[in-house]
Amino acid sequence: MTLNHHPDVARRDPRRATPVLRLLTAASVVLWLVLAGMPTASADPATFQKMQWWLSPLQMRQVWQVTEGAGVTVAVLDTGVDPHVGDLVGAVLPGYDVTGKGGNGQQDYGAPLNPHGTDMATVIAGRGTGPGFRGMAPKAKILPVQMARSTVGSEPQDIVAATNLVAGLPHPPAIINISSGAPGACPADQQQAILRAISRGIIVVVSAGNDYNDGNASESPADCVGVVAVGAYDQNLAPWGDSQQQPYVALAAPGVKVPSPVPLHGQQTFDTGTSDAAAAVSGMLALLRARFPTMPARQLVARLFATTHHIGPGPAHNPDGSRNRNLVAGYGAALPYYALTAKVAADAPNPIYDAVAALQKVTPPAPSSSSSAGTRSNPAAGGTAPVGSNSTAGVLIVAGIAGATVIVVLIIIGLAVRSRRRSAIHTVPFAGGYGPPGPPPPPGQR
Repeated sequence: MTLNHHPDVARRDPRRATPVLRLLTAASVVLWLVLAGMPTASADPATFQKMQWWLSPLQMRQVWQVTEGAGVTVAVLDTGVDPHVGDLVGAVLPGYDVTGKGGNGQQDYGAPLNPHGTDMATVIAGRGTGPGFRGMAPKAKILPVQMARSTVGSEPQDIVAATNLVAGLPHPPAIINISSGAPGACPADQQQAILRAISRGIIVVVSAGNDYNDGNASESPADCVGVVAVGAYDQNLAPWGDSQQQPYVALAAPGVKVPSPVPLHGQQTFDTGTSDAAAAVSGMLALLRARFPTMPARQLVARLFATTHHIGPGPAHNPDGSRNRNLVAGYGAALPYYALTAKVAADAPNPIYDAVAALQKVTPPAPSSSSSAGTRSNPAAGGTAPVGSNSTAGVLIVAGIAGATVIVVLIIIGLAVRSRRRSAIHTVPFAGGYGPPGPPPPPGQR
């Protein structure tokens, strides 16, 4: 299982690295050149937010005039979340650990090279105070659940344990975010855990996967019934080239050149992947839950589906007028402003939850149990191997020491070259053509 996260600045991929001896002097030179060419982390929130290229096209300033997600909790099932990161101070609740190590989820096992869970939490609920990352729902709370022991990730059984734990809490969170995946069909126990969470009113958001150009295999939990699987798009509102193309993709969200709030050796790093896109949608759903506190989860998800902006192949609408769905972006780019303000019928289409209803007629969800509630360590006793995430951590830059091994050098070189092929950051307004229903956006937007 791998974390669905592709770094733009550098990437450490243990599956591809091969040990080759290099002279220490050569390693030092290469490392210095790479680090020297990277931007330094900004201490000014306004400057940092200029790197968040999606804020303008998604009309986030207008969105936050409606709601900032106060009172809503999002569970982040990941490597843990560091509550001391500036933009997360006050946002992270004591959580849980299903790896057997013990703890309350407030330690990121991926740090310092790949603080994956911390990055996802910031995309969801960053306060924008310092360094300045403002998440989709900057007043939401994060419930961290550690299920990955390292930067590599966790096993499918860890997702089951973490999901069951959250679903069994007396007061479960509104949303679960899982930015990781493994090739293959949804395991039966994973499906049951997700159905159990849905039966508690929890919306489960997952990353679609980052391996379109490496086999494009179906991944779980993205292919489990009932989850909202999210693909990534770039600054040009075009689907990201490595975003998985599968029938399970439901929505698309920003996932390219996402700045990390955690600098490495004083350098600014960036992430690219469907991990970040899933976290963005989790934040959008937190906004919707805050705006409509009693609305059934099915209707909240339907509001996102009804108000998307079409991207990807094919027409925006079918001949009968219904919204088309393609393999890379699902129903399109999720638009929080429209989802919050448009007039959407209570019975608006929601094929994700229709599939849940159909499955439950055959296989009822497991009965709810609170046996795991109240425990803060080792709810899934027994060994678990590392899992991965569906975002390629751009923060995976090697520790900057002169005696870097060849593995480090090769990775840095390869990723630096890959980084140069990325698009430059710029803001692109959503074009017209297939505008969603509801009130028009503010002046100057289309």
